[in-house]
Parts: sequence; structure tokens; C-alpha cells
Amino acid sequence: MKILQITKGYPPDKGGIETYTFNLASSLKKKFKISIIATHSPKPSYEKSNGIEIYRIKKLFEIFQVPFNLPYFNLIFKTNPDIIHFHIPNPISEIYLLFYSLFSKKSKILITYHADLPLYTKLSKISEFLRRFYIFPLLKKSDLIVSTSYEYARNSPILKHFLKKTKIIPIGISKEMKTERIEKIRKRFKISKKEKIVLFVGRLYPYKGLEFLIRSIPLVISKVKNVKFVIVGDGIERKKLEKLVKNLSIKKFVVFTGYLNEKEKNTFYKICDVFVLPSINRGEAFGISMVEAMKFSKPIVSTKIKGSGVNFVNKHMETGIVVEPKNPKELAKAIIKLLKNEQLRKKLGRNARRRFLKYFTLEKMVNQIEKIYLKLYQERELEKK
Repeated sequence: MKILQITKGYPPDKGGIETYTFNLASSLKKKFKISIIATHSPKPSYEKSNGIEIYRIKKLFEIFQVPFNLPYFNLIFKTNPDIIHFHIPNPISEIYLLFYSLFSKKSKILITYHADLPLYTKLSKISEFLRRFYIFPLLKKSDLIVSTSYEYARNSPILKHFLKKTKIIPIGISKEMKTERIEKIRKRFKISKKEKIVLFVGRLYPYKGLEFLIRSIPLVISKVKNVKFVIVGDGIERKKLEKLVKNLSIKKFVVFTGYLNEKEKNTFYKICDVFVLPSINRGEAFGISMVEAMKFSKPIVSTKIKGSGVNFVNKHMETGIVVEPKNPKELAKAIIKLLKNEQLRKKLGRNARRRFLKYFTLEKMVNQIEKIYLKLYQERELEKK
């Protein structure tokens, strides 16, 4: 069986969809012939890595914050897939796939709907309005849609119209827990053994709500001694956030690490006391960093975001504490409660690990996707007869 995944990026590109695509391809490459088309690359290229064919399409320019690239119908016909597994959002490629589906019925189409487009500006709202003229027909033409949580699907202004053909499969991650030497990481970032660690991992973007986490820090350090806030990741907000830390005179309590590799990141998950995801809107569709922390038995502080999968991942007073978004006082109160109560931290952390094993392992996700591939392939073979 030949599977073609079409995605905006593929490792070494960073991001949740990129990791999701890589994990699926790596896990299923021995069972199926898998090809990748990555549509937002800085330059065109082809490579074969670990048995997976990877075609990278050059991103030409952006209009209304939407990346444009040339059509790649030739690559679809070249790979001749039984199933096209398409990852949304990817606006221009959505148009290309719609045209392909209208004129060719060779391939079954599976769509993983990761998220709606973020609507931060008037331009993005205009582009989203225009997108509806082709995203609805594409979803209607698709054979099956996967969403990572029911709450996100039913609150999506687009996906809510296709719930009958949508299957819920939560994102799963590897159980692997390889780390660097703890002493090495503590020394590198000047964090003593006496200091408790409050951790954030993710891209430094507006929807992550880091401004509100940083504004909670003076309240936390007034109640808890020897605490360090570690912010792992990078992004467009970094300079603004570093300036805010400086203005609040809390520089010695905050560490910005920038991007870290997997082992370095895992080390912080291992040694942290509390993990915080202070996101403020549905731009946070799922919250994979919470799942990573849960794997390491860490209690979570997250925000209640209507229509987001975040609410499915972290359960209030079961695996962590859930607070209102954009509220530094509530964030501080939750963090202080956990830092001061070791017994509660351990209890919620144990529950978090159990929830990870029940819902969020890579094996569970891959098994469900594999079953879908096989079902779609069988349907395709029957249609040929």
C-alpha cells in the first residue's frame, strides 16, 4: 500500500504537525510505502531517508499571511498513492488537493484537521472568508477526517459541519524518556538543586499567553523561596518577553533557554516541579507539551479555553489545576499551591502519567491511523471491481 502525506513541513522543520507527520511515517514505514510532500520549504529538494521519500516544495511568497507554492500534481501522480493523508491547515495546498480530487479518483483522501487558521488580523479574517469557498468542498470530497479532540471539532466553525465523518484520535507521543545528565543541564543554565522549577515548553507566540505567566512571577516569588521559571523555546515574542522580565525586575528568577534538542528538553521535564501552559485562545488546539510533561509524571497548570483540546488533556484536580486565561493572579495561586504541597504535586503527577498511558501514547495513535489506512484501502479495492 502506498501512502502520501502532504504537510506544510517535515523535520528538521519544527512544529507540532511536523512532529506528528514524522512520527506516523517513521512508525508505519515498514508496513507501507510512504512518501512525504512538504510544501513550505526554503528550497526544493528530494531525499530518501530511512526508506521514506521526501519531496520538499519551495515556498515562493506570502499574501495575507498565507504561504504560496507552485502546484505539485506531477509529484502526486509520480508517487501514485492509494491514500493521500493531508494535514490541515495548509490553505494553498487545500486548493490543489480539491482540484486533484475533482479530476482524479485514484486515491482515497484522509484529512487530519489539526487546527483552524488563527484569526489575529483583518487580513487573516479576509483570507479565512475566501478559504471557505474551497475548504468546504474539500472536506465534503474527503473520505474521512481525523480530529485530535471532540471539543475542538464541535467548536470549529468549519469542522463542526462534518462531525458525522470525523473520527477522534488524540495525538500520541513516544514513551521514550532519554535525557542529558541532570548536572550538566543545571550547570549550563545556572539552576541549583535547591531551586524548584516551573517549566514552560513551546513556541514564543502571542496565543501561548506567556505575558501572563511572566506577570504571575512576582506574586509567586513573594510566597515561595528558591524558585526558577524556565521558558524553553523561541519565537517572535521572545524580545518582548525578555523586556517584560527586565521591567518587572525578575531577571534572576527566569531562564530563556531558546530551542533545545529532545534530550535536553526531556531533562527539564524530568527535573521540573510544575509544568505550565498559559495559552489564551484556540490557537492552542491540543497542547502537546502538556502530554510530554504528563509522560514524566508532572502536574499541569493550564487554562480553560472554550473549544480547545487543552481541556481534554488536563483535568482539574485530577492531573493538574485549570485556571481562567489571561489571569496572572489565578496562575500564581495555582503554581504556589503546587509548589507548597509536595503530596498534591506527586498525586496529580501520578494521575497525569496514568492519563498519558491511557490516551496519549504513540502506539495508540498509530494503531488507530493504521486501521483507517487499511479500511480505506479495502474500500478502494472494492470500488475497482
